[in-house]
Amino acid sequence: MSNFDTEAVLAQFENSLREQGFIIDKNIIADGKIHRLRVAGDLGSKTSGAYALHLDGHPAGYIQNFKSGEGGIKWKYDGKVKYDTDYKAVYKKQIEENRQKILAREQELELKYLQTADRLCAEYQAAKQVENHPYLTKKEIGAGQDIKLDKNGNLLIPLQDENGKLWSVQRITQKGDKFIGAIRTTEEKEQNLEFPAKKKGCFYTSKPLDEQDEFIICEGFATAKTLEDELKKATIMAVDAGNLLFVAEKIHNLYPGKPISIYADNDIAKNINVGLNKALEVKEKLPAVKVFSPALNKDDVEQKLSDFNDIKIKYGTLKNKIRAVSFSKKLEGNKEPERER
Repeated sequence: MSNFDTEAVLAQFENSLREQGFIIDKNIIADGKIHRLRVAGDLGSKTSGAYALHLDGHPAGYIQNFKSGEGGIKWKYDGKVKYDTDYKAVYKKQIEENRQKILAREQELELKYLQTADRLCAEYQAAKQVENHPYLTKKEIGAGQDIKLDKNGNLLIPLQDENGKLWSVQRITQKGDKFIGAIRTTEEKEQNLEFPAKKKGCFYTSKPLDEQDEFIICEGFATAKTLEDELKKATIMAVDAGNLLFVAEKIHNLYPGKPISIYADNDIAKNINVGLNKALEVKEKLPAVKVFSPALNKDDVEQKLSDFNDIKIKYGTLKNKIRAVSFSKKLEGNKEPERER
């Protein structure tokens, strides 16, 4: 079997939890199951943190702070663990078995993605074009010919991969709520049928990639349309901050010679500047990428403005409100990004 210092494992895991903003007000349970904890900013009984920790074999776990807007992280104990020879063989076999199970689940999910894509593609092709919509009015943007309405009056935004294949759609309700994928019928809900839709690496753009001289990537639809109007160039909507890197990598791999710019949200009013931190990840992986963000003054921050659409609505223009930025570390809330040097 394996031998290690359990107290050292728990101490190291708790440190990692704190680094992710967790508030440890109860004992950590190491049974391999998902447990919830409070994180900074949680009020009352709310628990926006999730973790799992197991002590079988080599201690490892998982940590996710849902409030931060970032994805979960895998955790592994970096202290000494002693194994006997028999256990190493068993452990190696378990790793391979788990790898095969993961591969099978990924293949099954990919098949479901394809089935959902066929369903959504048919819906999108049959949907009518947008004439007007409360969300467009509120955001002071136009839709374009490729944005449609579903039967419930939601905006229907096609999400494609780098080869132009439609995988999913983003729906925006009249109130501005957003969700990805298919809408199930009553019968499908009763039968507990699921239609997972692919988002990772998918995006919306109003112009084919091979017709774009440079790639301007941002998070949301309103931001994308605002930048198109201001810059007079096509833009690419990555849906959210967590998808920026996946979209940028796919486009860079397909068009390595074309410049890429990220027009990030400036979430300075939040505890963690998710928009700029995710832009940082792109720049770390792809150093040639340029990063821009809204230049916010104190009044803008107090009004909780964060993206270029917010700025355009307030000032009527983005002139002198686009700043180039460089990074040396992740940004916390209430900190301004550095200017490009």
